[in-house]
Amino acid sequence: MSLLEIAKMEERFPAESKGRASRVQNIIGTSLKQGNLLININVALKHPIGVKMAGNIIHVGKDNFEKEVLKSEVPVLVDFYAIWCGPCMALAPTLEKLAGEMEGKAKIVKINVDEEPELAREFGIVSIPALFLFKNGELVSQDVGVHPLPALKKWIEQVL
Repeated sequence: MSLLEIAKMEERFPAESKGRASRVQNIIGTSLKQGNLLININVALKHPIGVKMAGNIIHVGKDNFEKEVLKSEVPVLVDFYAIWCGPCMALAPTLEKLAGEMEGKAKIVKINVDEEPELAREFGIVSIPALFLFKNGELVSQDVGVHPLPALKKWIEQVL
C-alpha cells in the first residue's frame, strides 16, 4: 500500500481520525476489509523498545542495544529502518520469515533511525534499510538495501 493510498484512506475517515492511533486503526481495518495486504503493520504503529515481534525480532534502542546485540550468544542481524521508508517496509516480511527460520541460531533486531538517532549516527547510517551483522559483540559485515530471503539466510549462515 503506497503512502498515497494511506493518505486517501485517512481522508475517508476525517470525523473518526482524532489521533494517529485512530487513523491507523481505521486504515488497517479498511485495508483488511478490502482484502489489501499491509506490508507491515509496523508502518503505522510504533513498537516499544524491547518488544518482541514475529519470531525473535525485537525492537532495540540505546538502552538495550548492548544486551540484545553486543552480548548476544548468537549472531545478530540489525536492521536500521524507518516507518516512512518503502524499501524498509518491503524488507520487513522477509526479515520476519528469516527470524522464524533462524530462531535459536541467530537473532534479528530492528532499530528505528528516527527514534534512535544516536545509534544511527554511531553506525554512520546514511541509507536505509541498513543491515549490520554482529557476532560475539563485533560487527562482522554490513550491507544496504532489500535482499531476498535466501541471500540473507546465506549471509547469516556464513558466520554461524
